Amino acid sequence: MKKLTLILASAVIGLGQADAADGKALYATCSACHQANGAGIPGAFPPLAESEWVNGPVENLIRIQLRGLMGPIKVKGVEYNSMMPPNASMSDEEIAAVLSYIRSNFGNTSGPVTPDQVKALRSEAGKPPLKADELIDPNEAPKEEAKPAGEEGAQAEPAAPAKVLAAGDVTEQGDVTKSDVQSGPNKLVWGGFAAWTLLCIFPVVTGVGRKKG
Repeated sequence: MKKLTLILASAVIGLGQADAADGKALYATCSACHQANGAGIPGAFPPLAESEWVNGPVENLIRIQLRGLMGPIKVKGVEYNSMMPPNASMSDEEIAAVLSYIRSNFGNTSGPVTPDQVKALRSEAGKPPLKADELIDPNEAPKEEAKPAGEEGAQAEPAAPAKVLAAGDVTEQGDVTKSDVQSGPNKLVWGGFAAWTLLCIFPVVTGVGRKKG
């Protein structure tokens, strides 16, 4: 009885792991056609290993999972013409998990798929199977550029405040700065000159302030 209980407990744990959307476990369904190593079956089912479709737009893979695929499709330069049934009965988490597993294994190095991405396309379920010409051509789709490590979150350092130079300091160009007196009349001198012009020159020219005879 104790042994039977342990067996049942193990089975429950296994089911729990499958329910937790284990991508590797879920791929067992796909391996019947695409094989355990993702190599596919020549002449029948295309490979997933290092496939341009697997490493291409995520939207393609999600839509194929929800609607299936039929008709000719070229993969790694070879044309295949078979039928893939839809897997719309899988949850968003399960589809995301199995696609993420495929995109990070079999020589593929692409990013994961999220349940939210699947949810956004869930309305595709129930529609007729897709054909290759209804998908985004992975060879023409823009590729994401990898950002250098540490770039994200990095902020530009604020510019250092400009240095105020005093008389006699040497500039970056090698010139010696001069004081206001050395470099020319300062504001005080120009102010005095303007006052003198107003008081002395202006009356002479205009006749303002002269007494009439």
